[in-house]
Amino acid sequence: NSLVEKPTWQIVDSSKLDCFQRCRRKFFYEYILGWRQDLPAHDLYFGECWHKAREYQLLNGYDKYLEAFNLFETEYRKEFAEETDEIYRPKDAFAVLMALEKFHSDRPNDLVDNEVLLTETSGTVPIDFKGRKLHYRMDSVIRRKEDGKIFSWDHKSRKKSFNRQWSESFQLSIQNGTYTHCMYCMYPIKDVLGVEFCGTAFDYLIRGSKARSQGYQIEFLRVPAFKPPDQMSSWLWSVND
Repeated sequence: NSLVEKPTWQIVDSSKLDCFQRCRRKFFYEYILGWRQDLPAHDLYFGECWHKAREYQLLNGYDKYLEAFNLFETEYRKEFAEETDEIYRPKDAFAVLMALEKFHSDRPNDLVDNEVLLTETSGTVPIDFKGRKLHYRMDSVIRRKEDGKIFSWDHKSRKKSFNRQWSESFQLSIQNGTYTHCMYCMYPIKDVLGVEFCGTAFDYLIRGSKARSQGYQIEFLRVPAFKPPDQMSSWLWSVND
């Protein structure tokens, strides 16, 4: 049976390329044949709603965590009712409220020391001289007030605590290179730092300990994965390949 080409085949982004690198068969099933589960994938949809809440805080202040949470819950409840919270714990609505409030209490200087230039910006960026383009959508573009350096905070959420594998996965990721390449195209290269991945870990302990109390646990971890221009050639070669 012949396949009819779809316009979406020509839209190439970091997620598609990461999938292709991991498993070409999965890439074929998901992005060529378009096979999807009928039910929404919880982690993916949770992440989309989490991005909306974090964007609201970046634009309006970390003290607006209740408003950011209302935005999250409005979107999240379109697919996942309150009855499902116990199923998906610890990545549920109550944990999100705790995390958004924790940004306000633990990161008070984020928007004092930095200026938010863009949020959820998207488009295409050239990757060769033949017209080939890579699609992107960046969570944020930030300017550090101290020295004017430009970087991006990319929001990540996960279950359980952070580990070394999670932290090191961003150094060579296609997404990291893509966002860095975008900023190199938008701003003077000398002013660009790169991408800092901002992880929020959600956990729930049935039994507590001396180190960690019972109940919800929220952890933050930022991983600077800056790639200077001399490290970008291998990324560019890989992406074009």
